[in-house]
Amino acid sequence: MHRSFAAGAAIMVLGSCAAAPSAATAPMRSTVPLTVDVRDYGQVPPIQLSRAIAEVKAIFQDAGVASVWEVARWSKSSSPRPDVGAATSAITAVIYPSVLDDEIVADPNILGVAPGAGGGGHLVYVFSSRVGIVAKRHQADSGTLLGLVLAHEMGHVLLKGRAHSKTGVMRPACAAQQLQDVLGGRRAFNPIESNLIRSSLLAVVAPMPRQRDFTTR
Repeated sequence: MHRSFAAGAAIMVLGSCAAAPSAATAPMRSTVPLTVDVRDYGQVPPIQLSRAIAEVKAIFQDAGVASVWEVARWSKSSSPRPDVGAATSAITAVIYPSVLDDEIVADPNILGVAPGAGGGGHLVYVFSSRVGIVAKRHQADSGTLLGLVLAHEMGHVLLKGRAHSKTGVMRPACAAQQLQDVLGGRRAFNPIESNLIRSSLLAVVAPMPRQRDFTTR
């Protein structure tokens, strides 16, 4: 399992500690859409979930990728069993309730994981109750922080399990003060990651070579 977003007393794993690329270095836009299927078993308040999705959309738009979202809300007593579709351009994001957090990852400092990202997996888990605790501790907007966690884990999927980077959304850790700075500014993938993400999506939808039509005479 790929362990990713975490929070500690002095350090928390966060999506970004760097400003987004300037307009002069902004990446080329891609027409490749990213489909995100959200299964909300954590019953995240609608306004917080909307902020989270808006945050992720903005981060990926900055990387040149448009995203299409489908959200299904489930009761906390339901058993999360995401059925990841065959379309490899899609990501299934499962938001877990607190009663199931420990069944996935026992460490309460882990806010999200992307199991199997390095092997072509398309599933991410986010623990909304833990995100809420960290947001409250640092007086941050829980919806925005939830979006950063989602973007970070989705980044692992699209980057095929690529290691964390020193800057941007995929940076692994930020101190508490840096968290405030990040949430007050723009968040983004770095240019290299943006290019890799677009290439990954393009490879999925690339047309197959046209086969020749053989006829008998």
